[in-house]
Amino acid sequence: MAVFPPHVHTAAWGIAVALAALAGLAASASRDARNSWKLPPAGWWIVLLLTGAIAINVTFAAQRLQAARTVAMWCAYLCMFLYCAGLRRGPDDGEPAVRRVLGALAIVATALAVHGLYQSLYEFERLAEVASSLGLPEAVRARLGSTRAVATLGLPDALSGLLAISVPVTVWLARANERGWLRRLLWVMTFIQGACLVATRSAGGFASLALAGAAVLWWRGRTARGAARRRLAIVLVTTGLSGAALLLAARLLGPGASGDGNPLALRLGNWSVAASMARDHLLFGTGAGCFGVSFPAYREWGMNETQFVHNSFLQLFSETGLFLGGAALAGAVALGLTMLGSGVAPLLAVACVSFLIHNAADFTFYVPTVGFTFFCLAGLVVGPRDGRLGAREAPVARSGGAAVAGRGVAALCLASFALIVTRADMKRDAARDAVVAGEHSLAAALAREAIAGDPFDPEARSLLSRLEFEQSVATHDPGRLVEAEAQARRAVEIDPHTPNHWHHLGRVLLARGDPQGAYIALSRAAELYPIKIEYRKDRDAVLGALAGAAPKEPAP
Repeated sequence: MAVFPPHVHTAAWGIAVALAALAGLAASASRDARNSWKLPPAGWWIVLLLTGAIAINVTFAAQRLQAARTVAMWCAYLCMFLYCAGLRRGPDDGEPAVRRVLGALAIVATALAVHGLYQSLYEFERLAEVASSLGLPEAVRARLGSTRAVATLGLPDALSGLLAISVPVTVWLARANERGWLRRLLWVMTFIQGACLVATRSAGGFASLALAGAAVLWWRGRTARGAARRRLAIVLVTTGLSGAALLLAARLLGPGASGDGNPLALRLGNWSVAASMARDHLLFGTGAGCFGVSFPAYREWGMNETQFVHNSFLQLFSETGLFLGGAALAGAVALGLTMLGSGVAPLLAVACVSFLIHNAADFTFYVPTVGFTFFCLAGLVVGPRDGRLGAREAPVARSGGAAVAGRGVAALCLASFALIVTRADMKRDAARDAVVAGEHSLAAALAREAIAGDPFDPEARSLLSRLEFEQSVATHDPGRLVEAEAQARRAVEIDPHTPNHWHHLGRVLLARGDPQGAYIALSRAAELYPIKIEYRKDRDAVLGALAGAAPKEPAP
């Protein structure tokens, strides 16, 4: 359950992508011409092939706008990674800059942890008592009843993924700080974050942190002198998995468990769908970020409705295909091996590896707050060539002006795209808020502004169509019905894979006196979402009406 309204999260996404793009521009402008990121000649061919694969993926995506937004987020991740890597290459103040960034991470994570503990210990229990009178859905009431902390991230697993990164970072800061009072404060912050991690009751977050710590200890204890480290790794794995099992048991047996269902069974269903989707779209996938759009056609009884696979690596293969998914997996493995190397501080390595492990059973890679945090930290960790904080290098010639200008144009285009799309999304979210408040005229006006700002958003067009359809029924205005049909048709043209758009178009066509067209649209909705009983009932009802209205052939 989201704590902030949707438009707040929408604004945060756009601003974060824009700032990351500009940070990438700053990093490219300050990058020298002979840096370690320079690709060999063969590497440029690989970049060209990957770029072509991304272009094909977006072009043939189930929903192009969603694919473009997702690719923009990934580009922003890369920009943030490069910018933070550059912070540790400065000749004067690399180490203070790193400490400031890590300190900011610790402060933000602690603030979120305090909020999450407040929710778990007080707020959700109070809201659960009045949830029925507020008319909240059963799933929301169950989530409130579970009292699992979410802070402002909307999901317990997202918060646990962020805390699994921040706890080792805060411990590292506490151990590295020489000021007594600040060190004690950092240990208190660590305790608060750890308590909130438990309050999320996320077995994945707890287990990933323990497994990451054990992996670092085991990898660095492969010598005879490291036998003690390997024994400690075994103890850490045993303790971590036991703790994760206890958290899972508390989640399954505690209040609100019926709303979550069995997480293991649900994840197996998600993985099965992702594997089928990857098999059917082997080369280029269904489109970046489009798993949720294609999911209804694969859903079977007993599966949950979801936008994510709960395994980011498998989701990448299903969405981007063999080439891009394989490249992402290879990059994750390379980054993980880098983190396990001796040149990285152990606690910072644990923070990064925990993210990679967590994404084998969850989707925090797709949660911008957690994703940006990870890539920022990863950039700080792998930035210097010798792996030490504050590594200094002699200044060398910088990149040419043409190269910097080209990267600047790309960064500005990315930032502009994020801000334009975000502005339109906020208008659409405001229109939805107006619908809830009963201000239909205002909602329609805002929906039109959203369409003007982003003509390729099917959701804004579908919303306007529904508003016009409702008003046409209430006022018997045929002009509104014509507008409703036009917007509904445009929505399915932009997004032909979402069954809800087809179902709404069928209702509009039926009201327009076109039962044949309505049957075709409703049949398409039922085809895209086979287990949705409502769609099949509406299709069969129209079919029955058509059969009853058809002229009977004379008896021989």
